[in-house]
Amino acid sequence: MSLRRTILVIALVFFGAACLVLLLGRLTGGMPAFDPSGTAATRDMVDRLPEYDIAALKFGARALAPSYGVFGNSRSVQLGANDLGLKEAEFFNYSVPGGSLRQSVALVGELARAGSVPATVIVSVDHFEMAFMSRSAFPAGPRRWWRAVQDVVWVADRFGLMLALRTAADHVFGEWRQFSTSWNVAQVWSRLSFIRAAFAGGAGRTSRWREDGSRVLVAEAVRNMSFVRKEPFVLHEAFLVKDLHELSELSREFNLRVVLYETPVDPGNDPRLRADPTAAATRLRGRFLRECSDLALRCHPAPSC
Repeated sequence: MSLRRTILVIALVFFGAACLVLLLGRLTGGMPAFDPSGTAATRDMVDRLPEYDIAALKFGARALAPSYGVFGNSRSVQLGANDLGLKEAEFFNYSVPGGSLRQSVALVGELARAGSVPATVIVSVDHFEMAFMSRSAFPAGPRRWWRAVQDVVWVADRFGLMLALRTAADHVFGEWRQFSTSWNVAQVWSRLSFIRAAFAGGAGRTSRWREDGSRVLVAEAVRNMSFVRKEPFVLHEAFLVKDLHELSELSREFNLRVVLYETPVDPGNDPRLRADPTAAATRLRGRFLRECSDLALRCHPAPSC
């Protein structure tokens, strides 16, 4: 087989795979997981769904924007309207377990363009000693690919060609992982179970997922309070800066009040981390606060426990 024909076959296979990922990724779009019409049986299934599905469900949860919205992951998903002294109609928790700041910013942007973004956006940023920054699974298909192109161009302009190439590689490998997990039998079964529960109902059941998008925190009988510091991957700082700039642009364009806070760690580990912070976490936190100041964003470092 000639080189040209080989390249054409690879391109066609990739295009077909990408279309399949898009189709599978939209399977659960618009299902009523959290709004009053959603059942407890439906909400019980949410923990089994992958990150993209949860983000898509929260994106379509309410037609009208609440006054306040919390964005983050498993470290903010337990925050409910009562915790903030708000009425349930005023608040929604858009946190996506497994996501990172990248997913939060993408979700804010999608909600803003759909006309259903909260007036006050509260964004949870993982403690910088966790060094956690994953890709955004939602939105899917062409919109996610366009965000990938924007990442590459932005990083090339601000951080140079080498990091731009790393950005491109990160997105390519991410798309491949997205495609490969779409064939996961357990994941497909979880989606089908969710859809079945949505149609079957569940009168009289209770769920630890509340209708305001939050999830009741269930503490373990014996808590594992170990904390292992991690080194951030090479694109962490570049993506952090880009996401802050995007939030700033969204706040100006849609007249949003944006507040970001670094999540604290448990009281047992907090003194140790404060007394001996890693150089990487110190650098990232400093960049976070400087960029926030320059962009007129309200940002708060992790409080002392």
